[in-house]
Amino acid sequence: MGSRFLQELKEAHRIIEEVKGLACRVDDVIEVRTCDAIGHVLAEDVIAKIDYPLFNVSAMDGYAVRAHDIRGAGLTSPVRLKLVGEVKIGEKPTVEVREGEAVYIRTGGILPEGADVVVPEEYANLVGDEVEILAELPKYANVDLKGSFIKRGEVLLRKGHLMRSWDVALLLLIGHEEVKVYRKARVALIAVGSELFNPREVKGKVMEELLRGRVPEVSSMIITELLSSLPVQIFHEGILPDNVDILEKSLRSLLRAYDVVITLGGTGVSPDDVTYVAVKRLRPEYFVRGVAIRPGRPSGVALVEGKPVIMLSGYPLAAMIGCMALAEPILRIVCNLEEGVPKPVIRGVVVKPISSSPLVDHYVRVVVKKEGDKIVVEPLSIHGSSKLHSLCLSSGIVIVPRGKEGLGVGEEVEVILLKEIKS
Repeated sequence: MGSRFLQELKEAHRIIEEVKGLACRVDDVIEVRTCDAIGHVLAEDVIAKIDYPLFNVSAMDGYAVRAHDIRGAGLTSPVRLKLVGEVKIGEKPTVEVREGEAVYIRTGGILPEGADVVVPEEYANLVGDEVEILAELPKYANVDLKGSFIKRGEVLLRKGHLMRSWDVALLLLIGHEEVKVYRKARVALIAVGSELFNPREVKGKVMEELLRGRVPEVSSMIITELLSSLPVQIFHEGILPDNVDILEKSLRSLLRAYDVVITLGGTGVSPDDVTYVAVKRLRPEYFVRGVAIRPGRPSGVALVEGKPVIMLSGYPLAAMIGCMALAEPILRIVCNLEEGVPKPVIRGVVVKPISSSPLVDHYVRVVVKKEGDKIVVEPLSIHGSSKLHSLCLSSGIVIVPRGKEGLGVGEEVEVILLKEIKS
């Protein structure tokens, strides 16, 4: 690509900001059982209907007693109390703690009437039907008081929050049976290229024969995994030839059925690269060709009646970087997701120089290792958008921002981890 193309590349974050104000968002709200809400985005704030805990409960296994009964208790001056019963989890106490008495209680058990402190088992000795208390404790020690965790009327989760398993567990714990969420965005994936074939549909000698002149379409698998943490439904709509008329017709149909269309391939500058031509025919109200990222510079974004068409390279590595820089943030917008989906990151020190063009955000594949008490980061020497092998060898990605001419030895960097670090 020429220098003029490089100078005209648009920064990814600017594209995202522009799309944010123009793209259509999913506005269908559905009510689902809380048990089924994982992976959905909340369509309204969730308000606590009750206090939690609903009662004063024990924070550990031990003995529920009256604080004034154990004043002065210690290892050399134990206080003996009469054991009058037991409180089990999930049961309302049927016994009251009077002066000079104790009740055995499990963690989470409701504190019986009269008791105001729990003595842990390690500070007590059971002697027949009595218990020796070996420590003085203040009132409400080892007791979780009613409403100490959650108050009725408190906002628990905000609109736009992506529901995870622990969110569901919390809501079920306090009796929320259903929640209102947005419908998951429907995303169509389509590959473009007459040289491509679907590896799922062939095997054996047919696969061997095809590999001699054609290319298995694998980028869609990578994109599908990258988007798996987002509240979307991915639909694989097959492979289209390098024919602008066929692609235009297909895109019109897909945009009627889906919220977002992602194309893979056909984004280069040769006459056979037809994706941009076909998208232009749709008369998009927003259109960007060329993004300041490397790999993935031929990527682009269009909006057709508010619906995003995200055009990624067909090369697996470039498609992956384009997805990280464009597709993921745009889909967060479409899905009404108010927070990013966190990626595992680690900081380390560069041990070999990393070269980069100041005209792009450079996504560099690196190997991350532990050396003693240090985390070291070493760039891979494999270059090029099509070098899928480098992804398999790398353990992370370092983003060298636009305007910076590489990274020197000794610089500390943040690495987006792709796999576990090895020593």
